[in-house]
Amino acid sequence: MGFRDSYDLRQLVNLSQDFVFDAIDAALPAHPEICTCQACMLDVAALALNNVPPWYCVGKFSSLPKGVPWQRHHVSEREKDMAERARAAVETAIETVKKHPHH
Repeated sequence: MGFRDSYDLRQLVNLSQDFVFDAIDAALPAHPEICTCQACMLDVAALALNNVPPWYCVGKFSSLPKGVPWQRHHVSEREKDMAERARAAVETAIETVKKHPHH
């Protein structure tokens, strides 16, 4: 039996995804010209995720409280840094996909 079959991998989460997905939601209104089909949006997400550092957590630490992180009472410097990195990566990804859509 392999690793994937032996463990509950749903507990292993890359928190960078939350930051990137939130950054995409925040950025899209400023870019009404970008195609929002599934192929283009997944390309934006993939490009952005490949340009931010991973932030893996496990088990009870596998997710931040829901909602935009900076709306909580306390936000760590790491969260602020990750939010800014995600924002910048998403802006770059949007520009790339606008120039080179895969359809």
